[in-house]
Amino acid sequence: MLGIESDVKGASGIGALSQAADKVTADKPAGDSDVKVKSDTGDDKGGKASGDTKARGFDAIKSKIAKGAAAAVDTTTNLSETPEAPVPEAYQPNFKFKVLDKEHEIDEILRPVIKDAETEKKIRELHEKAYGLDSVKQDRQTLKSQLGEANERISRTDSALETLNGYVSSGDMESFFSALKIPNDKVLAYAVDLVKRQQDPNYAAQVERSRAEKFDRESYVTQNQQLMASNQQLAVQQRTLELDVHLQRPEVSSVIQAFDAGMGNPGAFKQQVIRIGQAFASSGKDISVNEAVEEALRVIKAANPNIGQPQSPQPGVQVVQPSQKPTIPIVQGRGTSPVKSTYKSIDDLKRRAREIAND
Repeated sequence: MLGIESDVKGASGIGALSQAADKVTADKPAGDSDVKVKSDTGDDKGGKASGDTKARGFDAIKSKIAKGAAAAVDTTTNLSETPEAPVPEAYQPNFKFKVLDKEHEIDEILRPVIKDAETEKKIRELHEKAYGLDSVKQDRQTLKSQLGEANERISRTDSALETLNGYVSSGDMESFFSALKIPNDKVLAYAVDLVKRQQDPNYAAQVERSRAEKFDRESYVTQNQQLMASNQQLAVQQRTLELDVHLQRPEVSSVIQAFDAGMGNPGAFKQQVIRIGQAFASSGKDISVNEAVEEALRVIKAANPNIGQPQSPQPGVQVVQPSQKPTIPIVQGRGTSPVKSTYKSIDDLKRRAREIAND
């Protein structure tokens, strides 16, 4: 079009549009926009009309090219201002794990595989199972051995019971008593007593009462032992609590700290109190917690009287007391200077004599 295509050939985009606009402006005749009327003839008027038409055509082409260039610039600007997607931070895995309160680390050969939390979880579980397998195998072997021993004992007991049952079923009481190692005299005494009970109902009732009382006594003894064990455990807990309270007293804590530090054992004083209480208990005397603590303090202070006391100044070192601040004596003013005056005449001497007399 008007030679524009050939001049902008090879250009593209905004450059092509700009070159086309410049070409249109350069090729526009100089007199086309402002054609002067030379005469009133028809030729001049026709030339003017033709020039106006060309000018409007060039202006329309230039306006379209300019709009296209602006649109291309806006598109390029929008594309250049598109924000880039944020790059996600690299995942930081934790290679440490624990099995049976013991800390381990994931094998280095598998660390590069861990890229996210899900992979880390799977690798961690595999390691926990692998490291815990040895302990499980050991526990399983122990339980298996114990179970084998228990099964063996049960098997021997079942076999012995079957044997005894066979003796009773066959009426072989001799073998029965012999297997249980029951002496013949006890068997004979039981047989005589059994015959007597069968013949004398009163005797039979008396034997039954004796058996019931014996059962009750044995049950009472068992319950009493269990109660004593429970009371003893409760007493130990109560004494332990009392001891902890006494050891927190300010007058005792300083001795405890010094004694424990000297023994190199944080619980040395407490152990000493417990040993003193046990010693009195073995001699048949149950002392209180306070008495045991006081006895421990007495024994420790007998060996080291100054333990737990604040350090006093070393002998021979004099403590300098702060002296009083020097003060300026107050001079009673009489209109005269406190500085000794000089007498220059007899009148001065007389005046001074009168002052002394007045004082």
